[in-house]
Amino acid sequence: MAALYIGFSLDLSRPYWAMLTAYITAQPFSATVRSKGTYRVIGTFFGAAATVALIPNLVDSPELLSLALAMWVGLCLFLSLLDRTPQSYIFLLSGYSAAIIGFPAVTAPQTIFAVAVIRVEEICLGIICATIAHSLFFPHSVVDALIGSTERFLSAASIWVRDALTGIRTLQTDHDRRRLAADTTDLRLLATNLPFESSGLRPSSNTVRALQDQLSLLLPLATAVEDRLEALQNAGYEPDAELRDLIAQIDRFAGATNQPAISLREAQRLSGLCNAMQPALDVASNWQTLLKASLLYRLTQLIDTLQDCRDLRAMMLNPRLHAPRRLRPLLRADSDRPLHLDYGLAFRSAFAAMVAIMVCCALWIGLAWPEGAVAALFAAIACSFFATQDDPAMAIANFLIYSTLALPVAALYLFLILPAIDGFPLLALVLAPVLLPMGYFIGDAQKAQHAVPFMMGFVGSLSLTETFNADFASFANTSFGQIVGFSVALVVTQLLRSASPQWSSWRILRTGWRELAALAQAKKVPNRLVWTSHMLDRLGLLTARLPLAATDERLAAADALNDLRIGFNVVDLHEAKTKVSPDAQRAIGEMLRGLGQHFRSLAASKATPKAAPQLLKRLDTAIAKVIANSPQREVLSSVVALTGLRRSLFPQAESYQPVSEAPL
Repeated sequence: MAALYIGFSLDLSRPYWAMLTAYITAQPFSATVRSKGTYRVIGTFFGAAATVALIPNLVDSPELLSLALAMWVGLCLFLSLLDRTPQSYIFLLSGYSAAIIGFPAVTAPQTIFAVAVIRVEEICLGIICATIAHSLFFPHSVVDALIGSTERFLSAASIWVRDALTGIRTLQTDHDRRRLAADTTDLRLLATNLPFESSGLRPSSNTVRALQDQLSLLLPLATAVEDRLEALQNAGYEPDAELRDLIAQIDRFAGATNQPAISLREAQRLSGLCNAMQPALDVASNWQTLLKASLLYRLTQLIDTLQDCRDLRAMMLNPRLHAPRRLRPLLRADSDRPLHLDYGLAFRSAFAAMVAIMVCCALWIGLAWPEGAVAALFAAIACSFFATQDDPAMAIANFLIYSTLALPVAALYLFLILPAIDGFPLLALVLAPVLLPMGYFIGDAQKAQHAVPFMMGFVGSLSLTETFNADFASFANTSFGQIVGFSVALVVTQLLRSASPQWSSWRILRTGWRELAALAQAKKVPNRLVWTSHMLDRLGLLTARLPLAATDERLAAADALNDLRIGFNVVDLHEAKTKVSPDAQRAIGEMLRGLGQHFRSLAASKATPKAAPQLLKRLDTAIAKVIANSPQREVLSSVVALTGLRRSLFPQAESYQPVSEAPL
């Protein structure tokens, strides 16, 4: 209401846009309001600049102007879909702000600069009022939310580690693990708002990023430990008392999430025990020996990573703590952690938006329809708002329904209630029965999908200005234009853009397989954290889709978590292969080439993942040559990676058989 009042006082042409912006900018946390608001201001400025550049130069050619604005919206939408962080608002707003400003202004192109300036002023006003209100009244800190989410994540990860050590696994635990993988992306996106937090004492972005990196490494390490224990059991190996006692100690260590008594010294002691129990590897080493060596190696990494998570958590809780020396490389690490992107789907979304806008413009021009601009701008809004979804048509239909339901309520206010009042206090009072519940519902993720379109339909239809003017013909035409715009967007989206969960899931899997192929044949050592971030994000995206695609048996057979472990071992192998003999390097290179071919063919065929027997032979040859021809101290990391690949690719294969003579 402050935004609306100030808009009236400044005699802005559309003060209701300032009020609507305050609602759209509303977020649960004060920092996210400032973050979203900042990006909306930047995006609106670029959208306004685009209209100032396009309309005066193309207004004499309506078809060309329509195409130019449609292409601008499509381009901006495409770019926004290539950035899944809050910064994507810059591109999103640049697109549909140009439609909101530009299409209604084509009948008076000489006013476009003034209209663009006022539009930016209205947006800024709404954002400033929303930011002040969220900062003063019941502010919620994103730091508290981030700490709470991290605590829950670390607790759940510790349970996963303990389940892996004890062999507990059910269908529910598998689902929980996939959900945990999805949480890593949610944590990362939440942390992007940290620079906008206004609290005096907040953790550094480097600390939060390093903690998220280490949390993400816990997941593949825990599954690797679980797999080695299962493989040892299947191979008939009975752990001796020393190994059972070690696993029990690590289990207690993993369970002591919030116990300060479990210190770095304890982690170092357990790591030392793992290293001391490492068996010597030679050409006579059998499969059980290789599995035990791999288990102890991964246990060491798991202990160290878990302790790093706890120390980084302590630094996040108390930003005044100095970083231990061993953590400083983690804090200085490259911050680039890319998320999964689908260029093809982004292009389809952009193309669908362009087509929807052009259809509305064709109706506008062909029928000489006075309110055609309304249809075009609402088509741009509808196609832009929901482009991140697999099937935006359902969300657009929901938007159409609830924005239409708001029209009778708006008509009631326009023609019965508002003419009977005078002055801003009474205006605020009579609007409260609608605006207060809608503001409440917008704060609920489930109810917001209905409240936001109702709010936009209600506020937009009222079109409150300083001089009240209720014209039924204008109201009806504008309302009809809104319905047409959403309807055209719905039809075009169903024809050109909608995708099933199965289709999207296969695209995500095939992208991962292509990346695995590139990873296997990389010319330089890949970045482990970049790969892990990418794959955990894909795993999270699949988790949300697999229940909707449960009828696809081939899809159910694919295991993205296993793909994550494969990539993890490939990165290890790239790091380790430079330390082994030239003969062993050649064998590893042959195996990696075969691995790349396997995943390229997988991505091309969309088949159930099954590796060829030739690849198993190359794996066994590489293991034998690494052990036989490399110094003992350089063998372990390569053998662990090769053993992990063998288990991930051929879990049902017969045990590795040592060679009787060392290959030369």
